Amino acid sequence: MAEGVVITRARTGWPLVLGAAAVAVLTGAQVAAAASRAAVVFPVVAVGLALLVYLAVTRFAAFVGATLAVRASLDTARGTLDTRVVGDYSELPAWLDPGTAVGVLFLVAGLAWLAAQPWKGVHPAILAFLGVAGLSTLGSYDPATSAAELLRLATWLLMMVVVGRLTSEEPALRGPLLTAVFAAAVPPVVLTVHQVVTGADQAYVHGVLQPHGTFWHPNGLGLFCMLLALMGVSLLWWSRGRARLLLAVVVAGLAFALVASEARTAWLGAVAGLVVVAIAQDRRLLAVVGLAGVAAAVVLPSSLGESRTDAGYAGNSVVWRFDHWEQALGLMERNPVTGTGLGTTKMLIIKEVHNDYLRAAVETGLLGLIAYLALLVTLALIAARALRATRAGLERGVAVGLAACVAALAVAALADNVMTSVAVMWYFAAFAGLTHGSGVRK
Repeated sequence: MAEGVVITRARTGWPLVLGAAAVAVLTGAQVAAAASRAAVVFPVVAVGLALLVYLAVTRFAAFVGATLAVRASLDTARGTLDTRVVGDYSELPAWLDPGTAVGVLFLVAGLAWLAAQPWKGVHPAILAFLGVAGLSTLGSYDPATSAAELLRLATWLLMMVVVGRLTSEEPALRGPLLTAVFAAAVPPVVLTVHQVVTGADQAYVHGVLQPHGTFWHPNGLGLFCMLLALMGVSLLWWSRGRARLLLAVVVAGLAFALVASEARTAWLGAVAGLVVVAIAQDRRLLAVVGLAGVAAAVVLPSSLGESRTDAGYAGNSVVWRFDHWEQALGLMERNPVTGTGLGTTKMLIIKEVHNDYLRAAVETGLLGLIAYLALLVTLALIAARALRATRAGLERGVAVGLAACVAALAVAALADNVMTSVAVMWYFAAFAGLTHGSGVRK
């Protein structure tokens, strides 16, 4: 059964209500007392984890849905990015990071649930990528940092495997879990609107204040909105009644947050994805793509400004990225086969690579680059098979959305860090019932 090991069938209502009330009372008391961010976050993390543990052992599918719904909102507890401060600025101790806590909980619960299920294997592309990433960790410049990155990536991919098993064995769960994914968009969108309207709590990124929603960085907000907006647009054709209206509102909010984030890489990815949606579903969308292209042609040049300052520093993000790529390429000679180790580039050149193909080559070597490309190609093949096998309904919408998201990420990966987002793509592949050889329902 999809629910796996069920310890009890007791109703979950009262524990959830009491837990939510406890969170509200404790948080309200701390805020009223003007307590530190850590003091405010701690009771929320503690009670929230207790509720997730309760769901994990009583209603595993509900636990997965809750995790999908809240994960995009957990970074907000860490504080606000300020690049004027050396290093990652956070008002929250690392041990209180809710994202890490939920990730570890899901890793334990997910592995326990899978262990109780009949073995059906894991997609070879996932195993190959994790295997190469693990190999790079053994010879890493900083094994501890690489191990932490590997654990984070493994947690995301495990979530994809779990979602794949649930949706392939219980197709009725596809709708609720997909709803949970779109419900996750509400807090980031609402907070982005608040940040834009009030100007409060924005991220300071290299001289510019930008809204970031619930994410640590505006680019994370942009990539998140890009993926969900493309999937939402694809599903609008097959939604009806109140569901269509709610989805349209969410998509509009995602589009607003995407533009407000000023994540130009995500903008370009969204345009590429919309082209795929237009070709596969409705060519009238090409007019929207054309307008977006005109807007980009007007906005991007003016936002880039001068290429170099008088002091010789990068004057805009494009030149800045080229400088980073040149520095990152110089690291490949350290270990061209298995790389310097996941997460080490930022330590070695004191900045992100902002190109996932180059990052894969530097941090996991040529073997890792091949495995990473194989992961993207596998997703593209899954999307192509879905497009051929579906004609209408939820599966058709997810198939088109999956193809659009693959195209968007392939473009975004040229100038940003999207490796975790690639892992998230297995959500959508799983929802279509295409992973683990389950086929497609027409």
